[in-house]
Amino acid sequence: MQNDFTPKQTYKNRAEAYRLFVSAQKLPVGQTKFYNDAERLGMIRTDKSIELASLLAYVKNELKVDPSSGQSLVQVDHDSETRKLDLEEKRLKIDKLKREGRKDDKEYVKRETMNEREGALVGQILGEIRFQVNKSVDAVITIGKADPAKRAEIAHLLDETILSAFRAIYESGEIDITFEDIEE
Repeated sequence: MQNDFTPKQTYKNRAEAYRLFVSAQKLPVGQTKFYNDAERLGMIRTDKSIELASLLAYVKNELKVDPSSGQSLVQVDHDSETRKLDLEEKRLKIDKLKREGRKDDKEYVKRETMNEREGALVGQILGEIRFQVNKSVDAVITIGKADPAKRAEIAHLLDETILSAFRAIYESGEIDITFEDIEE
């Protein structure tokens, strides 16, 4: 309904109700249809008058127009349904993105797992280096023309040197290595 429109509580007949209410509101119904609807729906009282309450019910139930705003209730329902569908579509997109995010997560390894793997690798490297150096102690003694009786001392010194290097790396708190190609 228009803001400057003030409806009467009772209209003396169909013609007045049509002219002062229906036509004034620019409601989507012609005069003949309104007259027929008024009779069919029993809106006309015995003294030929029509009450405002009957007109408001007619506008809402028959014309499917909101009496207070003049907006089509069909359009309001459609707009409401459209908003619901838009909201549901957005929820589905968010769910899809979450699922895709979880798929991406499978490509990454947990920090704890990486730390365990790195620790195992370092331990394996340390063990292999110590084994290989211990095997080569005799060659070191021969090349260095050292006393073979000092084999245990030399093996211990080499082992401590290796352990010292690993301790220094561990205590620094980070490993930062750049691998370079060695030309032979």
